[in-house]
Amino acid sequence: MKEGTFLVKEVKLELLNSQANHRLLRNIADNSGGEFFLPSELNDLTNSIKTRDDMVTVVYQEKSFDDIIDKKWIFWLIVLLIAAEYFIRKYNGAY
Repeated sequence: MKEGTFLVKEVKLELLNSQANHRLLRNIADNSGGEFFLPSELNDLTNSIKTRDDMVTVVYQEKSFDDIIDKKWIFWLIVLLIAAEYFIRKYNGAY
């Protein structure tokens, strides 16, 4: 019988190379139909964004309606007002 140890170490590949690989990023942009800009070309980036027709502002609006029957306080307010009217009329002799 053979015995031994087995060790697995976690390697975070992102931490090994902290510099951006511009060649890889340019290739990804070219293959996906995008554009690649260096930090010195930020003005070109803003101009590119402003002149594109496929980039539009999208606004989402959500409307929600609550049934008035679900508002218990409105029900009790109406009952209270009807009862108050009844007692005021009864007190004044209108009924």
